[in-house]
Amino acid sequence: MTMNGRSTEEEDIVWYFAIGSMCNPISITNRELHAIESFPAEVVDHELHFFGFSGVAGAVAKEGKSFHGVLHKMTKDDKIKLDKIEMGYDADPCKCKLYDDGSEQDAVIYVMNPEKLKNFGKTEDKPPTERYITIIIEGCEYYGVKKEYVDWLKSLEFQKRKVPSEFDKFVIPEGTPTMTDTDVEVGDGKDDNPLYTTCNGKVLKHEGFPDMMLEKILSNKARGIHSFEVWINAMLYDPTFGIIKSPGDVSKLCAASTEDQIVRWSNLPQSKMKTTVVGLIDLTYKD
Repeated sequence: MTMNGRSTEEEDIVWYFAIGSMCNPISITNRELHAIESFPAEVVDHELHFFGFSGVAGAVAKEGKSFHGVLHKMTKDDKIKLDKIEMGYDADPCKCKLYDDGSEQDAVIYVMNPEKLKNFGKTEDKPPTERYITIIIEGCEYYGVKKEYVDWLKSLEFQKRKVPSEFDKFVIPEGTPTMTDTDVEVGDGKDDNPLYTTCNGKVLKHEGFPDMMLEKILSNKARGIHSFEVWINAMLYDPTFGIIKSPGDVSKLCAASTEDQIVRWSNLPQSKMKTTVVGLIDLTYKD
């Protein structure tokens, strides 16, 4: 699958073996990355594990083992962007077998780095979430990964989606003021200013977020988008909510689900990411 109109020199190219979200073409586009070509393939001498409280995919070096995924040809510039996104991983060399002729291609694959994960808090490993395994399966089917592997993915245990009554919510301090868009704009995170976003009718103050998250939030705020729902659902695509590019694409269910996600991040043991409610705000959702 070749992207038309994109000319690159071979020395500026990286082959990357995707195993998780990046198997899905919508996740790739949402993250402002571009696959020049993509092929179903098998990585050798590695096995697939799922890590952390949300069960994210990571490769583990294991001689004689193999599993399937999507091999993307991309520019080195996009690889640098991807390194920032995959902030809990290291990009290690690997060899992949292409389906068509069985030829091998040198590539990189992302392997979990425990030291880098310390910023996100210590948690036990759990199965993948329903959202996550769904987008991996969708992507593998889209790119033609072997049916046996897709069927194996479908057979895996996963964490079922919460129903709305199970969503975690922030405690709203007594006397919390009502704020305006202007108040939120001032919270730009620059100099001594706090960093404010909005979510589910609340103004949130964020501290201790990794640089990649801060860059994405600040980039959106510079475009006048202060909605946490917009940036997080671009990074963590969820077929239930569809493609979200602006606050007008956000449903009330998406807003409540996003708040649940932020609360869980804040409550992770030893996590440096802290979010508190500093205000209430009148927000309009698509429904």
